[in-house]
Amino acid sequence: MRAALGFLFLLLIPATALSRQLNAKLFLHFGQSKMADSTWLPMYSLSDVDSFQKGRSILELVRNQDTLELWVVNRHTQAHSLSCVTNQSVAAGDSVLFTLIPKSGDPHYFALQATDESENYLGLHTLIAIKEKASQKLFIWQLEERSLAIDAAILNQQAYDFANYDPTYFLINKRYNPQTLQDSFGRVVGGVGDSLYILVVNWGHADHSLHFHGYHIWDLDGLSKLPAPASKDTLPVRKGESGRLLLVPDKTGEYPVHDHNLVAVSGGGVYPNGMFTTLLIQ
Repeated sequence: MRAALGFLFLLLIPATALSRQLNAKLFLHFGQSKMADSTWLPMYSLSDVDSFQKGRSILELVRNQDTLELWVVNRHTQAHSLSCVTNQSVAAGDSVLFTLIPKSGDPHYFALQATDESENYLGLHTLIAIKEKASQKLFIWQLEERSLAIDAAILNQQAYDFANYDPTYFLINKRYNPQTLQDSFGRVVGGVGDSLYILVVNWGHADHSLHFHGYHIWDLDGLSKLPAPASKDTLPVRKGESGRLLLVPDKTGEYPVHDHNLVAVSGGGVYPNGMFTTLLIQ
């Protein structure tokens, strides 16, 4: 995976403090991403730069304030069906418009993803995060995994089955350690007493369990299946699930966060790798 790769926030600057009409464009590309063991994986990318895995992909909006007109431009050689509140098809070389208005009662993000399972698995997805106010400190962790056997079956148009899913590569925001430490919008950075929100989304087909060193975090949406909010140092994020976490640091330091399953802290036999990052509290 290239060093420039990153699902970062497209920071949308307010025109007024009361309401904003925003416009953004994401380019859909298909290419190959290099893993730590030099294996290349087929992968889709969505970003604001018209090049594979360049630029920024995750957008953010403020609830009850913003309206976004989002154009998706298809640079791939085949058509795709995309879902983001509504389902729309976009032909090769064409573009499609999604209009998004985050209101009270909406979830904490809009998912932009392929309606086709195999395309979604190969990375054709991103999200538009919803902040409660413009000053909210929000970080994004998109979890996913990859299996060489599933990859080969999809590329060869063969049947595949996730019943015996055995992934080899594990990613946060399509990055692996140490790339995750350079992800300025995925890596949590803050100060003592700050309210640091983390939106976790599991796009993958495996369950994960995130373990925090140094701090307990608040599970705001019941990922732990305990009454929310619950204070924990380890939280499950099952396949297809998402939720918000809140960290209010009580001390300075740099502390690891990683999947409790150490297989997911590797990638193609390289360790430590995969789902590993740190909290940097200064």
